[in-house]
Amino acid sequence: MPLTEEQKARVQDFLQDSLEFYVSKAFKLQPTIRYYVLALDCNIQENCEICTALNDPKSFQDTAEKYYADRDPEYLRTGIKYNSGDFNYSSARIEALDLFPNQILEDSQCQPILNELLKQMVIFMENPKSSYHSIPKTDNFKVIVYDDDQDPSVAFQAQHKLYPKPEFYLG
Repeated sequence: MPLTEEQKARVQDFLQDSLEFYVSKAFKLQPTIRYYVLALDCNIQENCEICTALNDPKSFQDTAEKYYADRDPEYLRTGIKYNSGDFNYSSARIEALDLFPNQILEDSQCQPILNELLKQMVIFMENPKSSYHSIPKTDNFKVIVYDDDQDPSVAFQAQHKLYPKPEFYLG
């Protein structure tokens, strides 16, 4: 089911206003940290909750050592590293907002919402005045927009197919 114009406008407002504010706030609070990922972890069916997060290599390493020391390195790289639910709380879990509060969303709306979020993320990234350009980034910085039911490696493939940007490619 396609998004209504009202839903598209809400998605646009979220990324062009809220994300700008929260990303700016995060790196003002932690200006010396270099981040490897900006994630929009979405729980579309529950009010379209969007958790915006940044993570840094040290926080990832701390989480990996504490909870996943016995796991395969490939699993850490593809299943944990870009899953904001596994970011520790010293990283910048910026904000969780309900994009469509008190609305019941149908399964058929999930992918169109993710696609619109991704489109708006590209606009945010390409806007030379956005706070995206002020994020202190590692050399292999990535951006991911995904539903929390989705494997991050699958999300990277899908978003890179729509927008072949290096930030969307998990090589």
